[in-house]
Amino acid sequence: MTPREGADGWVAPVTPLFGALARPTSTSPARAAPPKSRTDDEGWYVPTEDDAPETEQDDTPVARTAVISTDELPAQPRRLPTLADFDRESRRDASVRTPVVEATDRFARRRASGRGATSNQTADPADEEREAPRRRIENVSTAALARRGLSVSEVRARLIEKGFTSDQVEPEIRRLLDARYLDDRRLAEEIVRIETERKGKGRSAIVAELRRRGIEADDFDDVMAELDSDDELDRARDFVLKKLSSLRNVDDETAKRRLYGALARRGFGGDVVRTAVAEGMVDRP
Repeated sequence: MTPREGADGWVAPVTPLFGALARPTSTSPARAAPPKSRTDDEGWYVPTEDDAPETEQDDTPVARTAVISTDELPAQPRRLPTLADFDRESRRDASVRTPVVEATDRFARRRASGRGATSNQTADPADEEREAPRRRIENVSTAALARRGLSVSEVRARLIEKGFTSDQVEPEIRRLLDARYLDDRRLAEEIVRIETERKGKGRSAIVAELRRRGIEADDFDDVMAELDSDDELDRARDFVLKKLSSLRNVDDETAKRRLYGALARRGFGGDVVRTAVAEGMVDRP
């Protein structure tokens, strides 16, 4: 179809989609409207020659509507992905080759090839074999310290219990000390604070707890020297007042004997025990 000149210049031609448009003229007789649809045996609409609009005979080529046969239609429509496409077991099965599986495999291959291209050299299996025990011992020690504060002795015993040798344990202990993950003095300060403020224990009980945790005397002597004897006596008095409420139905001698034993088990010294019990018996209800 050639362009035509209009009033304002050249006008682009209009190509009809379903044949040339009919040009009504005063001399053209009116035709009856074609039926809205015709169907074949399989229910498809098939236009015929009678459905084509009447056109004026000229030199312009007329686009004809193509007749589509049902035999030319695809046998199966495009299938949407299903849950089986995303199932791990289906992806592992080599017989199941869905578009999703193929796309996933292509992406995995590209990613693997990208890693190989960026790496300068292939990892030496011998190096990986040497690095594996070191990574494992680091994971074990880090997990143990994440749960609670541990002393050097406790970490060493934990690693040996897990099956590591002394040649593996000592470098890990040095690494933890250099990184300040292990500090027996700082741990001693924390233990003393908990034993005095939360548990109300005496000096000897605190020292016994420090030794049980494997902390050397050099790391806690200065901390214990900072404890005030008056504070220890106050803790003993508080304990006596709480204990006397459960000794109302016993005589004085029995109450004293039980108080002496309870204070001694909590680590208070003899002078502190005698003073606290004597003051408590005076105000006994």
